[in-house]
Amino acid sequence: MKLSEICVKRPVFTIVITLIPILLGFIVFTNVPVKFAPFLGTATIIIQVNNVDGMSEEQKNKTVMRPILNTLGTIKGIEKTTSSTQKNQISLDISQDVDIDDTVTQVNNKINEIKDDLPAGVATVVAKSSTQGMMDEIIISKSDSLPFIPFINDYNLRIPDLFNQINDVGAANNVVIGYQNFIIKLNPFKLAYFNLTIDEMISQVRDDIARDGFQTTYLSQTDAPFKVRAMNDSIDTLKDTIIHIPNSDKTILLKDIADVYQGKINSDAKGTIDPIVTVDFKGVKDIAALLLYQSKDNKTNLLNMSEQTGQLIQKLNKQSPSIQSFKLYSKSDTLKEVIHSVVETLIIAFILVVIVIYMFLGKVKATFIPLITVPTCLLSTILIIYVGGFSFDLFTLLALLLAIGLVVDDAIILVEAVDAGIEKGIKPFEATYLAIKKVAFSIITMSLTLASVYIPLAFTNMITSPALVEFAVVLAGSVLISAFVALTLTPMMCARLLSAKSSKVTEKINQTLNYTTKMYSQGVSFVLSRRLLFISLVILGSLSFFGVIKLVSIENLTNEKTGVYLVQGTYQGTDLQKNEMQKQFNVFKKALLPFKNKFKRSLLWSESMNPMGVLILKDGVDQDKLMKNIQSAVTNSGFKDVFTYAVPPIDITTSGPSKEPNNQLTFNLQSSGSVQNLYRQTSQIMKGIKNIKGVTNVQGDDNYNAKLVSNFVINKDLVRKYKVNESKIYDAIKVSSGDYMFPTKIKTDDFVMKLYMSVESRYFNKPIDLYSIQVPNADGKLIPLRSLGAFKTEGSPKSIEMTNSIITNPLTVTFADGISYVEGMKLLNKNMPNILPEGISYDYTGQAELLTENSSSFGYVILASFLVIYLLLAAQFESFKDSFIVLFSVPLTLVLTLWCCYLAGVALNIYAILGLATLIGLTAKNGILITEYANQLLSEGKEGKVAIYEALKERFRPILMTSLVMIAGAIPLMFQAENIRVLMHDIGFVIAIGVTIGTICSLFVVPLMYCLIKRIKF
Repeated sequence: MKLSEICVKRPVFTIVITLIPILLGFIVFTNVPVKFAPFLGTATIIIQVNNVDGMSEEQKNKTVMRPILNTLGTIKGIEKTTSSTQKNQISLDISQDVDIDDTVTQVNNKINEIKDDLPAGVATVVAKSSTQGMMDEIIISKSDSLPFIPFINDYNLRIPDLFNQINDVGAANNVVIGYQNFIIKLNPFKLAYFNLTIDEMISQVRDDIARDGFQTTYLSQTDAPFKVRAMNDSIDTLKDTIIHIPNSDKTILLKDIADVYQGKINSDAKGTIDPIVTVDFKGVKDIAALLLYQSKDNKTNLLNMSEQTGQLIQKLNKQSPSIQSFKLYSKSDTLKEVIHSVVETLIIAFILVVIVIYMFLGKVKATFIPLITVPTCLLSTILIIYVGGFSFDLFTLLALLLAIGLVVDDAIILVEAVDAGIEKGIKPFEATYLAIKKVAFSIITMSLTLASVYIPLAFTNMITSPALVEFAVVLAGSVLISAFVALTLTPMMCARLLSAKSSKVTEKINQTLNYTTKMYSQGVSFVLSRRLLFISLVILGSLSFFGVIKLVSIENLTNEKTGVYLVQGTYQGTDLQKNEMQKQFNVFKKALLPFKNKFKRSLLWSESMNPMGVLILKDGVDQDKLMKNIQSAVTNSGFKDVFTYAVPPIDITTSGPSKEPNNQLTFNLQSSGSVQNLYRQTSQIMKGIKNIKGVTNVQGDDNYNAKLVSNFVINKDLVRKYKVNESKIYDAIKVSSGDYMFPTKIKTDDFVMKLYMSVESRYFNKPIDLYSIQVPNADGKLIPLRSLGAFKTEGSPKSIEMTNSIITNPLTVTFADGISYVEGMKLLNKNMPNILPEGISYDYTGQAELLTENSSSFGYVILASFLVIYLLLAAQFESFKDSFIVLFSVPLTLVLTLWCCYLAGVALNIYAILGLATLIGLTAKNGILITEYANQLLSEGKEGKVAIYEALKERFRPILMTSLVMIAGAIPLMFQAENIRVLMHDIGFVIAIGVTIGTICSLFVVPLMYCLIKRIKF
């Protein structure tokens, strides 16, 4: 090659073009963000539907949810829609290549187009989802001196906003916070005195009390009464709030138009309980916990975030000694451990590579030349990471680790060829030129082949695709850089550093390799003399794929362990009183107390009646055994549905429940029929699932009449008789029905008022006499509601769920100990066809959905990689036959590697798939070396038998050397700390075992197929 010849003649030029990317890599090194992984998840838009609380679930779904979903069908980029009438919410999963802000605008425009077709008063709020996944830090603030209310006021007014202002913080959410609750009930008679109505004043009241620092938490803009969260503890302050009269300069006080009641200090606007919390099993008088989430912007840096939050904590503690804050947990600590482990692995791998190269070359200078490509390529690859907008994370670091064994291959081949020429008495410069002519094509072909393996990864449409793209680009980039170095810097150094001097070590190595080569030649002769037998064995071995693929297990991405767990126990009962809540919390804490010495730190609290805990385990603890014992202890203490969930280093944010325990999965029953029919069938389906061996529990809703909806039908004749305005009936019911009913006007032929009443409501046992409500008429008289119409009550489900406009009913299945959700999926897939009635299907959600998606993509990645390489090799060799020869050993290599994975208990997760894809390129590399050189010899006129034997003899040494170098670089990956064991171990195992198998296969199968295709006789 002309470039190589130029570099040999111009060393300064060669050094300069090599140093430029290295220096640029050094410059941008500190600007590359550090995190666990790129953002893995779906961008989500949430449509919150307001003013529908009075409708039945069927009415919401028919008149609100479906019309909105139908109008959104033409918007590009919406991959999935889900809706829930219980949450009054529609969720849209948005494609990653679509501008989410632009999509929000389009959604708003589409909804506005049908606004007049929706029930009167219905309003929507469209926004990007604030879902952040798992927390990255937990900040605890406490006070031993301030009373609770002053502590909470001071904390809320200062601390959360300060943490939110840190650039790398995406969100700072309160977990255990207390507020003073007030109830505001607009009084129609007081309003009438000022000639005002509820509808015209409720928004004004909201704005005015918010201006004074209060937080309203009523359910919708037209509901009354409503709740207020107060930032101070004075009810008189709220009563004396100045309210502006709309379209007037006059003002009045809130107490002049409303009744204001004082509630209790609570941790949730829906409950009436004090915060219950312990830190490290010690009760704290006044406390607040803040969960910090790293921004999903790929430019954010987790280590910088941790450093800035630490500095802010120190500053706050100095400024306000009455409130002290500290970090209970920081994911950055685990990230630092991972980085330290990766650096150690890199050093060990480099040392092993040095040993292997020296064992083959026996010369210090000859060993140094290929080794210099390692820092050269790695530092240059940092520039690729920076320019690509990537970060230093588990996937890019893994790519850099694998690159150690890959980037030296090209240089080794050239150095070995030059050294062989010098040993024959050729001068170094001339030997370098001859070596370039001999191996340049092989180096280019191998590098392009190995880099092209990763092309399909960049086009996968999976939730983990951003991580795969990072890995593919970084590793492919390092391989291409190594080819450039091997054709520029390496020949220049070979021509100037290598010599014919040999030592006893060199002679001993050559003797050993010559003997090994001789034995190998005899082995090839044995195989070639029985070609039909061995071809049959290769084909049969490859066909065993259909057996092993059913045996090897498949797993998701998030299996690493950080030693951080979430524990939750579901409360047995419905009493919301504080004493019952405290009792249950104490039971929960007592169950965990025997394991106290296994925790570094812990945070326990009660949330929505269910006690929860964050447990940070000590190093060296058997995590699986401990969490199993904890789950048993909490269950035995009386809690039902106890969940323990390991917080992974890599968090995947999905619209579905991706945080289930390992022995649990969720799926949706789907029906194109009626909601009532689906609920009726659900009961029988749940019974069938419970009868499956290995299933311990099935949770779901099979009660269509779980709620009561009361419809007030106005008698128009009576309304006219008593001179009552229909809107006055609406106002009277709204004001008088209390917290447990929310009327909504529905557009129908007859004026119908819908009142929503939940049978689970704590107010349901104390219903008011609705018929006694008084409605003012045109003459100022009060007419009883019973004189104006009648109530009709009907049943309604708790919620109507839809996915992509198909009616669904979610079920959660829990399996016995020892049965993972992966094995559970196999059980369900086997039994569900016999359980489901006609017209009902099921679709997985959460981690099972993610696994299904990954499983379907795994085969695509391997097959696409194989086809891409085949076509590339065919173009380079100008022969489809030669491409077939090179790749014939690849299927057998992959299948035997899968058998080894099965026997070793290594699951097919995304890391193992990356290893298998890499293995295709590494195995093809050996075939390229043999086939390309044999073709050269044939073109020179040598006999076929002679050509194949000379090619095998000439290429045996570099194939053996490069393979052992790759194995040496992969072995340290198999011995990692537990927090990244799965990630490193699985890909290390696949490559170490796979390269061993691939080397043996290619050394024997390639010449076998070459002779068969070329019709070479022996």
